[in-house]
Amino acid sequence: MSDMLEGLSILVTRPASQAKTLIDKLQQLGARAVAFPTVEIQPLTQSPEFISTIKNVKDADMLIFISRNSVKHALPIIKQEHPSMADQLKVAAVGPGTADEIRELGVTVDIMPDNQYNTDGLLAINELVECAGKQIIIVRGEGGKEQLAETLSKRGAHVSYLECYRRALPKNDISGALSPTPDLIIATSHDVLQNLYDMTPEPLREVLLECQLLVTSPNMVELCETLGFSHPAIVAPNASDEAIIHALL
Repeated sequence: MSDMLEGLSILVTRPASQAKTLIDKLQQLGARAVAFPTVEIQPLTQSPEFISTIKNVKDADMLIFISRNSVKHALPIIKQEHPSMADQLKVAAVGPGTADEIRELGVTVDIMPDNQYNTDGLLAINELVECAGKQIIIVRGEGGKEQLAETLSKRGAHVSYLECYRRALPKNDISGALSPTPDLIIATSHDVLQNLYDMTPEPLREVLLECQLLVTSPNMVELCETLGFSHPAIVAPNASDEAIIHALL
């Protein structure tokens, strides 16, 4: 088992704070995995909007955390501002990685999809199907997707956002990461993949587009095709370390 990925060179493009555990697991399987973050996470917790919105947590019935970063940047401040939050509301996580971050901060996770770790998985959970009249706060990055909020609103919930971080384009030089050409590039979100393309200068685009990709949802396949990648992407069912490794094996 320890050498199932022996010699495979893998570029992991997750934000730096989230890449280490995956890289460690890939290296344990024999891969030569390295980090090349294509998204930089910038906190927004000092913004007037965040400071204003966090006061509304006391009136909420549920908080939904849709990423590890949403937990990392918002939950410590929520706990500080509202020490009795655990007794007042339910906490939902989009997947096991997000749930682990919540539990590490001493907060119970009440709601999480069984296996579909995305918006559709959340929306299938009974507490989010029968949510009319509930005050729900979605904790997320700036400018995320609207499907979750729109669907919950149609079901009768009162939905607001607590945006606690911004995704930015790093100023990293990709030339070293593409020479020699990696055997595989792992992209775990649309932003990560789009930024990977945008960070690649025109003379290196042909090299990038010949690389084999692994993406973490069927929805990302269309972006791969739009950007012009030559090979069909390997698709993991979600962005957990376990799902990614299983897709490779």
